[in-house]
Amino acid sequence: METMEATATRMTAERLGADPSWYLAARIVGVPWALTYLRLRWTGSAHIPRAGAALMVSNHLSNLDPFMLAAGCPRSLTFMAKKELFRNALLRLILTRLGAVPMERAQADLEAARVALRLLRAGQILVIFPEGTRSRTGRLGPFKVGAAHIALKMRVPIIPAALTGADRVLPRGARWPRPGSVFVRYGPAFELTEFYDAPRNVATLEAATAVIRERVGALLPPALRG
Repeated sequence: METMEATATRMTAERLGADPSWYLAARIVGVPWALTYLRLRWTGSAHIPRAGAALMVSNHLSNLDPFMLAAGCPRSLTFMAKKELFRNALLRLILTRLGAVPMERAQADLEAARVALRLLRAGQILVIFPEGTRSRTGRLGPFKVGAAHIALKMRVPIIPAALTGADRVLPRGARWPRPGSVFVRYGPAFELTEFYDAPRNVATLEAATAVIRERVGALLPPALRG
């Protein structure tokens, strides 16, 4: 019998991204709310490629992060989300319709990885949080190598992004966002071309991951770069 998470993964894969009508409705309702209640602001959206597949990599502060990144993006986003979020039926419906892919964080999730590659082959922008979990301090943590692995396999541009303030408007354990100020910075897209012909081993993945982390960190205030 198919699990709830497997159903969500299959639906996102079959649709190849977000449901356009749901995504538009979420923007119509969510962006004005975020602009006023959360005082959301962003800069650098002109750096986002207007067409073609890309990875967007960002620091991770709160469960609101995917929606904050989507608000300033001129294209729809798909994103990897921890599978625990899909246990609630209503939240599972919303996340699936908005293009989320449930992912097992504690171990390699081969099915989620296959869906991620399929979404990129379809020309989508896929959001990944390489830290793998929300920062407890607001500072940038270590990156896992999954984003580098996908970027090297697919040879797609990487859009670095950085959030500040999201951890204060929705701290760990909070059930509802509080008023605050959230800022999103999108950096220029880049590719890991210097690694394309390198051996696909641990050393290469770690070196490529260090480049990605440096690009994201450069968008944060120095005190938060870790």
